[in-house]
Amino acid sequence: AERTELARAFAAQATLLGERCRLPVGAEITDLAVRRMSRRGSDAEEACRVIGGAAAALDHFLAVFREQHGITLEFTPEARERIVVLAGAGAEQVEALCAKLFANYPLGLNLLRERTGRDTFPVSAEAIADPEGYLNGLIRETYAR
Repeated sequence: AERTELARAFAAQATLLGERCRLPVGAEITDLAVRRMSRRGSDAEEACRVIGGAAAALDHFLAVFREQHGITLEFTPEARERIVVLAGAGAEQVEALCAKLFANYPLGLNLLRERTGRDTFPVSAEAIADPEGYLNGLIRETYAR
């Protein structure tokens, strides 16, 4: 009953969170928020603040990546959600997770940029699940042409 009430409280704030952070606020984000509220005794507003902070940390990672490498990674809303959930909504964990998942992307995407002239690449939820496989697939597909 407590979890249902926490989920209801979070749902009341979720639309604003989703719009502000470009996150689909589905079952995974709601479950993350409810677990956080239950464990820490916090409210829905605090859960939204923390999840929003994680989304902001992802935006920061993407801006730094673009600045350092001249390459833009465009995360789908589902990929944004996946990163936040995998990191447990911790801002520091989001940046560390992204650094780990995309450690080889500068080299691989630079090859693609040289070959195609593109400097913007999509990142889907599937790419989050297997970042190396996704990158290798992009490279194979590009060089097969």
